[in-house]
Amino acid sequence: MTTARRIDGLDAARGLAVLGMFVAHTVPVPLDVDTVADGRSSILFATIAGVSLGLISGGATGAEGGRGGIRLAVGIRGIVLVLLGFMLATLGSLVSIILDEYGLMYLLLLPVLFAPRWVLVPLALFFAVAGPVIVGLLPEARDVGTAVVDMWFGPDATYPVPLWIAYLLAGLTVARSDLARTRTQLVTVAAGVVGMVIGYGVLPATGADVEAHSDTTAEAFGSGGLALVVIGVLAFLLAGERGAVGRALRTVLSPLTAVGAMPLTIYTAQILVLALLAGLAREAGVPYGRGDYPLALLLSLTIGSLVFAWTWRRFLGRGPLESMIRLIADPLRTTAPDERVDDRQNAR
Repeated sequence: MTTARRIDGLDAARGLAVLGMFVAHTVPVPLDVDTVADGRSSILFATIAGVSLGLISGGATGAEGGRGGIRLAVGIRGIVLVLLGFMLATLGSLVSIILDEYGLMYLLLLPVLFAPRWVLVPLALFFAVAGPVIVGLLPEARDVGTAVVDMWFGPDATYPVPLWIAYLLAGLTVARSDLARTRTQLVTVAAGVVGMVIGYGVLPATGADVEAHSDTTAEAFGSGGLALVVIGVLAFLLAGERGAVGRALRTVLSPLTAVGAMPLTIYTAQILVLALLAGLAREAGVPYGRGDYPLALLLSLTIGSLVFAWTWRRFLGRGPLESMIRLIADPLRTTAPDERVDDRQNAR
């Protein structure tokens, strides 16, 4: 008899992405100054979202039965993320909410959710290259209709779907390759390095923009490649095959993996805190924005999230918002969607 377990390295990578977004949102630097977390954290988060889609839909082989129920459950998750994203966007946190784009991309990926890698890889490359062109061809907001398109797809979108869906497709490909295998982990790192060389080296030499949130093909390859490297390295280091070293790293990084196991809860809590502080600042009539934040805010959010997530997971298990979504989606399929792999995969 075998047991199913989460991939600790994936949770650690997701936790790093969440904390990286804390840095991108609150580190006290001028708005025109980029940090290493700007852009790259959300791209890492998006790539991991694709891996998660692959895992909850059957991992390396894809579910052999009940695919309709799985698609329905994933679709419900996407709708919940869209609605939650809209709700958080109304709170005035001064953060560009990413959840509604994620939810929309969940829905758009339903037709290829169980597609083989020979379909997923060309699609990911197509949108990485053609995505910026598609975004540039779409009209800017002029009326209600074009405003809806522009919000998600057009030039004014913070996370334009025609490009960002490439990150989820890349992550879905990783999941279909069996991330629990050492070979897949190493190939993922190698593919990421190639992407970084292209995005951060070759394309900028031709004049391409690779700055954070430039949403160019260069950024897609560079930052998308970095995301693959982070996922592959952490999955490798925290795998059971690493023996005592892996156990030690899993213990040391357990607060980070706990954050990564409940990303929706931690991300939402961060937005609520920032919205509350922004409201208080407006009431007091004092400047409030990323350049005005004290470093103590970043430290408090980071330490508080690590402690809360580790404690909650240690004694209560799954995060509260994650439990809510699971409760909504579970009845729609025969097996509960979860990011777990069979222990037999580790022996391959």
